[in-house]
Amino acid sequence: MDCEDIYSRNYFLKFPLSEAERQFPIAYAKIVYKDYRFLEAELATNYHPQNWYCFAVDSKADDIFYKNILSLARCFPNVIVPQERFSVDSAGQKISKIFKKIFFQGHGMGKAHLSCFKELIKERRKWEYLVTLQNHDIQIKTNEEMVQIFKWLDGACDFGLDFRYYGQRERIQGLRRKFHWMFDCVHIFKNDSLNKQLDKNGKQPKLQLAKGYVQTSLARPFVDFLINKLNLKRMLFQLDSWDYGADELFIQTLITSDQLKAPNAFTHKCIDDKIDVPYVTRFSDSGTSKCYSGIIRHYNCIFGIEDLVPNFYNSKYLFVNKMMPEYDFGAILCWHEEMRRRTLINKGLHRLNASLYQNWPQTRFHKEWVRTNGNVDLDNFSCHSPKILFNSSKLLFNLNYLIIYLFVLFFYFITTNFFPNFL
Repeated sequence: MDCEDIYSRNYFLKFPLSEAERQFPIAYAKIVYKDYRFLEAELATNYHPQNWYCFAVDSKADDIFYKNILSLARCFPNVIVPQERFSVDSAGQKISKIFKKIFFQGHGMGKAHLSCFKELIKERRKWEYLVTLQNHDIQIKTNEEMVQIFKWLDGACDFGLDFRYYGQRERIQGLRRKFHWMFDCVHIFKNDSLNKQLDKNGKQPKLQLAKGYVQTSLARPFVDFLINKLNLKRMLFQLDSWDYGADELFIQTLITSDQLKAPNAFTHKCIDDKIDVPYVTRFSDSGTSKCYSGIIRHYNCIFGIEDLVPNFYNSKYLFVNKMMPEYDFGAILCWHEEMRRRTLINKGLHRLNASLYQNWPQTRFHKEWVRTNGNVDLDNFSCHSPKILFNSSKLLFNLNYLIIYLFVLFFYFITTNFFPNFL
């Protein structure tokens, strides 16, 4: 497979579509292992020449897949494949003794994403936000929309915090019992003198474990801090030593550890107050009544054509997990056509609700962090997400369908009363 083959079956934008998009490049770090044709189509649909795309290939991926990804990268100066490969065992599993439920391990994902981070922070690679993704995540916001959403987040990292279920709390408690998390024990800072400092109470500072999801949107200063200031080897070793779910604690722990004082980060207060923190980077469904395809795999919905309108069309999220070509490639291609229409024809920000993103807990915290120079009054900070009373995009969506419905009724009335032989 050569570049001509790739160009002949896809359309790739050659120039930024606006000055705002040109000045606000976005980076993507995606762990991949299968379904090359899907990944190529997803890239072509959402490709913008000012952005950066990094594919970390699982070491267990077959040779043909790996060669195809390398061929893809050779055709574009902004597509990167790190040389180092890691075994990512998302297909591994553990049976919970309490719930008899399968949990997926997720070992190696932190290392794989870091391999992309190291490539993407190189000085000549300019970007404002970095999005961490998995193989079958599919984009549902245009680049124009994502640029505006990130501007509304205003430097805040977007990530989820979730610990409603016993298994999630059990995982964190087990890791706390099994390992020490003090800075000096995990050697978290490359500058070892920072690991030995004591907090204001004379105690050793430590990492505060937090659980969320792999998909995140990270501001550039936070990623630079992770790579340039932190030594993550011991932390990742301890997380990967747990049976399952290691990937869901990596970024979240670094973002919420208050004593780490990472730029553009968050706080552990919401976990302490037992409040889940939602996020907009990714939408998924664990097999509820909102899974309109009816396809459940590993306790997660595989979205199909039935989900495009109710779950995709007016969603506040940036990506959806997941769509798989082996189940419904037609739905994927249908959505790709819709994304091209939104990107090139029905452009604009009319589908977005600014107040939601501007009042997101992560956004509000970062504004306070900037205003107070990192001394946020945690006692007065609210972790609750905004209650949006009016959503203009949904109103527009419903009005469009109302107009179509009224037109059909009008057409039916005219034809049945004046042209009875027409139908």
